[in-house]
Amino acid sequence: YEATVFSPGKLMTDIASVFSYQATRKRLQLRTEIDKSLPAAVVGDPLRLREVIVNLLGNALKFTERGEVVV
Repeated sequence: YEATVFSPGKLMTDIASVFSYQATRKRLQLRTEIDKSLPAAVVGDPLRLREVIVNLLGNALKFTERGEVVV
């Protein structure tokens, strides 16, 4: 476990940008919504959080046939 300061909003936007090509290829809209109450910085393990989000987003795109995926 690593505890570092990171921006959860930036982490989400970075991950979504990686998946944008896959979404476009499937003709899906991929949207990222960052809640205004989300802190600009948090202390935690960004690598582990990234792994979880990548798996969830990858599965969402894999199993969505039409429409949009919102993160």
